[in-house]
Amino acid sequence: MGINMFTVSTELLADSHHAVLGHWMLVAGVTLFYLGTYGTTVFNQAMYRLQKGDQLILWGLILATVLALVFVGTNVLGIGLALIIGSYALGFYFYIFRIKVRRLHQVPQPDPRSNPRDFPK
Repeated sequence: MGINMFTVSTELLADSHHAVLGHWMLVAGVTLFYLGTYGTTVFNQAMYRLQKGDQLILWGLILATVLALVFVGTNVLGIGLALIIGSYALGFYFYIFRIKVRRLHQVPQPDPRSNPRDFPK
């Protein structure tokens, strides 16, 4: 549902008469997407489950992204920047989190050179 709202909202943002409706549909769609995606982290492997502090950071980043979308309004450039920065921040946080957890549990980091099937030369 979140992805459909996102798609429809981008179409509505192009029409000045429906831009406000499109903006709020975009905010709702992105919020539902993040809730659906990151709400399932409780089902991660035990090693990768988020602790309370990590969950606070995760939900804080999601809240910051959604609030940025609310405050930029119907400005398409602002919406794009908010989504890019928010998505990058979430991805980078999980990247750092996985490195930290792998080091803590002494699991080696994947080496792309050692798997020729997925990373051909």
